[in-house]
Amino acid sequence: MVIGIGLVINILLVRFGYVTWIDWWFKLDTPRQVWAIVILLIVAIILAFILQAFSTSLVRSYAGFNGPDRLRRPGTTWQRRQYETIRKRQVSQIYDYFPENESLMQPTAFGNRLQAADEYAYRVYKLDSTVWWPRLTAVFPEAFRQQIDGALTPMLALLNLCTLLSLTALSGIFLLIVGLPGLPAFLWFKQNWILALVLIGGHFLFAAFCYLGVLSQVQIYSAMVRAGFDLYRHELLRQMRIPLPDSLAAEQQLWPLLTALCLFGDMPWSNPEELQEAPPQHKHYPFYFDTYKPPALPQPDRIELKISQTPDIILRQREDDSHQKD
Repeated sequence: MVIGIGLVINILLVRFGYVTWIDWWFKLDTPRQVWAIVILLIVAIILAFILQAFSTSLVRSYAGFNGPDRLRRPGTTWQRRQYETIRKRQVSQIYDYFPENESLMQPTAFGNRLQAADEYAYRVYKLDSTVWWPRLTAVFPEAFRQQIDGALTPMLALLNLCTLLSLTALSGIFLLIVGLPGLPAFLWFKQNWILALVLIGGHFLFAAFCYLGVLSQVQIYSAMVRAGFDLYRHELLRQMRIPLPDSLAAEQQLWPLLTALCLFGDMPWSNPEELQEAPPQHKHYPFYFDTYKPPALPQPDRIELKISQTPDIILRQREDDSHQKD
């Protein structure tokens, strides 16, 4: 909501001018100021909900997931140089900052840290985080879910604040260079252009500080994402009634099968040979849930024992499970 209030105030300042808007405010009596504050809060809440609806697109834009390749290529090249520099220093936390697979390199530091967290689950468990993260969050206990929200909410707030400050600074540059004579803000910028440059530089400076805060906060969020896969992926299997694998190798074979099942509807017995040495047929190898109990093996009713230099001994099992020696 704070971001929404800031956005409303900036729109009013650009439309009516700094001095004009402040003079208008102080000329109002107390009841009208209260009503103006109420209206401001209502508009800010509406804008906050709109920003929340576009939070995913905002994160993807800052991460560099969106946009044409010609715009992403310079940033990706710079990030690869940064990766090589850090790798030569043999920094142990390099895979917290960059994905191991260089084809996943993104044009921003924020995007690479998110990509590194997403890649972790696949690198360790062959688990596609894009497919399984929405399902995994459903089995998180309330305490862990609050920790996730506690790491995610400040990150989104800083991204929104960085966006607001950057747009305000860009609008100031537009007023200085192009200018709109009909706006009072343009007259103020023209008369106080030195102060306007200071304000624009201050907005960009605070936007940079907000982005640095985002990079710090995304490290906490990424650590929580890794912990979520480490601690609760088996709970997800229990909820799906899938038998738990007895080894890490078996688990790395299981998750691609389940990913193909949930994402494409491919049955586990129809996957390619690289996932299973001999893909079984549905009729003979059904995909059992953990409630399945195999049928009991038939008990033999006759056992022959042959001991050297002795007569043959045959044991028969009666219905009352007693043994009779023939």
